[in-house]
Amino acid sequence: MLDGLMRRGRRLSGRDLQVLFTLSILLPGVLLAVVGVRAWMQERRFAAQTLRERVDRAADVALRAFEQDVRIWQGLLLQAGRGTPPPLESVDLSVRAALDEPGAGAVVLLGLTPVIWPENQSPYTLDQTNLLTAATAPSAALAAAELVEVQAQDHERAIALYQHAIRGLPLDARATGSLRLARTLRKAGREAEAIAIYRSLTSSAERMGVLPVDLVARHELCVLATATRAVGDGDCRAPDLYRDLAAGRWRLTKARYLFYSESVQGLLSTTESAAVSQWRAIEARKVALADIAASLGREAGAADLETKGSSLIVRTTAAPGAALVLSRGWLSTSRWPEAFRSVVSDGYRVDIHAPGGETWFDSAPSASAGDAAVSRRPEMTGAAWRLRVMPLDPAALMADVNRRRSLTLVMLLLLVGLLASGTYLTTRVVRREMEVARLQADFVSAVSHEFRSPLTGIRQLGEMLLRGRVPDEDRRQEYYERITRESDRLSRLVENLLDVAQIDAGRRQYRFGPVDTSAWLRSVVDEARANPSHRQTTIEASIPDALPPLRADREALGTALHNLLDNAIKYSPGADAVWCEAEARADAITIRVRDRGVGMSDNDRRVAFDRFRRGAGPITEHVKGTGLGLSLVNHIVRAHGGRVECDSRLGEGTTFSIHLSASQADPGA
Repeated sequence: MLDGLMRRGRRLSGRDLQVLFTLSILLPGVLLAVVGVRAWMQERRFAAQTLRERVDRAADVALRAFEQDVRIWQGLLLQAGRGTPPPLESVDLSVRAALDEPGAGAVVLLGLTPVIWPENQSPYTLDQTNLLTAATAPSAALAAAELVEVQAQDHERAIALYQHAIRGLPLDARATGSLRLARTLRKAGREAEAIAIYRSLTSSAERMGVLPVDLVARHELCVLATATRAVGDGDCRAPDLYRDLAAGRWRLTKARYLFYSESVQGLLSTTESAAVSQWRAIEARKVALADIAASLGREAGAADLETKGSSLIVRTTAAPGAALVLSRGWLSTSRWPEAFRSVVSDGYRVDIHAPGGETWFDSAPSASAGDAAVSRRPEMTGAAWRLRVMPLDPAALMADVNRRRSLTLVMLLLLVGLLASGTYLTTRVVRREMEVARLQADFVSAVSHEFRSPLTGIRQLGEMLLRGRVPDEDRRQEYYERITRESDRLSRLVENLLDVAQIDAGRRQYRFGPVDTSAWLRSVVDEARANPSHRQTTIEASIPDALPPLRADREALGTALHNLLDNAIKYSPGADAVWCEAEARADAITIRVRDRGVGMSDNDRRVAFDRFRRGAGPITEHVKGTGLGLSLVNHIVRAHGGRVECDSRLGEGTTFSIHLSASQADPGA
């Protein structure tokens, strides 16, 4: 195809052909590369869009979970707002968990005095009016005894009056009188009797005014335990008393509760147990919840969700007489992690921000926010609450899309690599083919010239001899020798061409046999010396007598050596001699042909054994040759299991070395 293209496009230069072939590959490749880049960019846009859609879906799921909780909370307010809170068993589990956990949440029924449900969520009662109204006044006998105790300070007489009054009281009312009696005995210094009475009252269910009798008795026993050893360890258990206070066992006003709480905490050991620390935290949450409940007004809030301190207030206009108070701690550690579990397990981070911008919940506070965050505003809350959802690891979330993008990028890079390598290889092949074509053209020209010169000489000399134009016998003998020399030259040229043709066809055969190396080398050198074209140059031979024998094809190996000697003489113009040397080392024979001619450059030396290659330089233009000799030498030597080396320096001469393995066979066998 290349030859045809060259014939049809003779006006095109070699560079033009290279450009033509390169463009024929590059143009389709560039189009494919552009399509690949566009596909990769489209994959990038698709990946960003896919990530956004996935985060949007996750944000919608989180928003539905949040709004569902709000609806459940407001549904509870609708039930409680009718006046009677529903049974705790009927309340949704998501709310019941808050109502069961101390200080986590409570329903507040709004009125002139707020009411907390369940009651144990507050350590004290908010309905102080009803508590004071329910308190019964002491009997006249107890009032008279109390007057003697307080005003007259006559403790012994007051003790007698208390004892007499107690005997006249009903059985279910004697505890209040006994409590007054124990107080007076304590003032009179009769602690043992007072302690005995307090012990008997620790399980009483009566109230002395607004105070529970058992609370006062247990508290006084603990106070006395610090002053006298008459109180045993079992009589005063301050941690248990503190636990019952914090649990809301007794209905107390806030002032009374704080008094007893602070007093009991002062009686606790300085090294408190883990249980006491836990109840301190519970009491703090319950007091905070009760304080917020007491601060709520009957009117509806500005929004369905509002914050006060560390609590969330849930309201609804459908039930203005009720509100739900939920602890921020319970929401952030118990409720919202459960509500957003599916979203978080899918690899997303969920934040909840209050209207003021404060973060009320963060599922992964240590993770970075990222660039793919999506915000949602719960419209049903009536306030500027905001949910924000973002992927924790966008790369992991988009692993499948990223794999597809990576595959597209790899394919694109592979395509570019293939195009680059294809262009490079094509350029090299075209350049090589063009070089081969040029070399072949030079070879045809050289061979034509090689044939034409001796044929022309032979014809001219033959015609002169045939027509009798050479009368002198010496001159005729000279012409006969020239005809013979030119014929030998033609024979060698034809033999070289036939050898190359056989080598290319794979039909070149060698006839190996034992060879007396020393005698064979001398015969080859003698033949070269006898060549008329070599008469002006001396061939100096240094051939030892006892060289190891070879197993070789005498004629083929002789042809190789003839070519080396011929080259040495041709490329040594003006030199008096060339040298042929041989030596044996460790069953190996080295034959060297050395000259002091023009030598070769590094570039010429690298391609010296290639076909059709001839050295560059002015002398090459005046030396006849086809560029096949050294190639033929290399092939023959390699067929004999040897190798040829070339050592040459420009202007200093050249040495060709043939290395052959010696044969152990006797050459005379």
